[in-house]
Order: sequence, then C-alpha cells, then structure tokens
Amino acid sequence: MAHFQSWCDRAEIPWRVIKPHLEDVMDRARNLWRKAIEDLPMNEMYKKKLKSHWENLHEDFQIK
Repeated sequence: MAHFQSWCDRAEIPWRVIKPHLEDVMDRARNLWRKAIEDLPMNEMYKKKLKSHWENLHEDFQIK
C-alpha cells in the first residue's frame, strides 16, 4: 500500500480517494479468486504456481 500512497503523493491525488478503491479490489480478489481458480480450465501445476505467487506477495496483497 505504501507504494500506492507514494504514487498518489507524486501525482497529487489524495490517498483518501484511492485507498478505499484499492481495499475494495483486494477484498474482491480475496473473496473471488480462491474459488474461481478451482473452476478455471488451467493445468493444476499452473494453478499451484499461481496460488504460491499469491501467498508470496507483500502481505497487503496476499491471497490465501
């Protein structure tokens, strides 16, 4: 989140305007992607790699 806040500062966009939207996107991703990946026509190996990637992101963006 700090990177986005820094970007807002440089772009002169109030963080309070962006932060709720970013939090909403992450809430939706956490609620939808875990189930959605199970239904994707994707090789299980790639699903496993994607789940591992999500778990290794910065804690602000992790999907477990």
